[in-house]
Formats: sequence, structure tokens, C-alpha cells
Amino acid sequence: NRNGTTVIPFRFESAGEFRSGIAVCSNGEYYGIIDVRGEEVIPFEFEVAEHFESGLIRVKKKGHFGLYRRDGSVLVPPVFDEIGSFNSGRAVTILEGALGYIDTSGAPVIPMHYDAVKDVLIRSRFSGPWAVVRRGTGFGIIDTSGKVIVSFRHQGLGIPSDSLVAFS
Repeated sequence: NRNGTTVIPFRFESAGEFRSGIAVCSNGEYYGIIDVRGEEVIPFEFEVAEHFESGLIRVKKKGHFGLYRRDGSVLVPPVFDEIGSFNSGRAVTILEGALGYIDTSGAPVIPMHYDAVKDVLIRSRFSGPWAVVRRGTGFGIIDTSGKVIVSFRHQGLGIPSDSLVAFS
């Protein structure tokens, strides 16, 4: 603390800064989360643990990503190959080459009917009400409910901006 008194004993290989009362730490083999008293909030069993957004923690276990809440409860178990950031209340999820979306409660809201492609976490995030996704050989646009707005007939689509989209 500010007085030089040890508050949490030195038992971690590394420790990150506290955010909202929790910090990511490593025991040298795995990552976990502690609170300001040094008590374990999320177990030390992850290859990766990182502050995400909205107070969530993104974890990776056995090569799969999931999300935990600050209190240590699981929002999304580590089952996805990747989880993107939330935009318009939706986050890209990828599993075995398929792309879908979850909402901020962790519930799947747009089925994994789309193809994961290069730069998918950027390309397929929602920009306002729309996201660019690929199905087969073409790109299209869906809205936050999953409704197809632009059919999958384009070889390329830019990220929607100001209700305009570049295409080829």
C-alpha cells in the first residue's frame, strides 16, 4: 500500500494492475484472478487471462476462449476458438471455422452459419446495426438480429460506415 506495508504476500510470478478490484496474476504456469485481499476469484488454470471489457475477463483454457464475470462466475465457458469484442451488444464467436455471435449475457443470438475468414474479428464486428459476414464464396451484411440485409453475392465488402458500404 502507500505506507509500504505488504498487503498481498509475494507469491505470484507476475501480477497485473487492479481494475475494478481484481487483478490478473500468474503462478508461473497458469493465470488466474485475485481480489484486493489477494484471494483467488478465478482459479489459476488458464493459459491466458486478461481484462476484457465491461468488467469481464477473457480466458483461454486448452486452446479455447471463454468469458468470466468479475465475481468469478462463468459468463461463457471456454469453448470457442476465438471471441471478439462487443459492438452493438454482439461479439463474434468462432468455432471450428464457423462464425456466430453472442450477446452481453453470453447467450448465442446469431447462429454459427457463417465462415470465419482472415481478419474476421475486425471485419465481422458490428458497425452500428450491421456486420459483414461471409457464407461460401460471397460476403453479405446482417443486422443485429441476424437478418440478411445484403445477400452473399459480393467478392468483397468494406466495413459499414455512415450507412455506406464499399463493395466489389
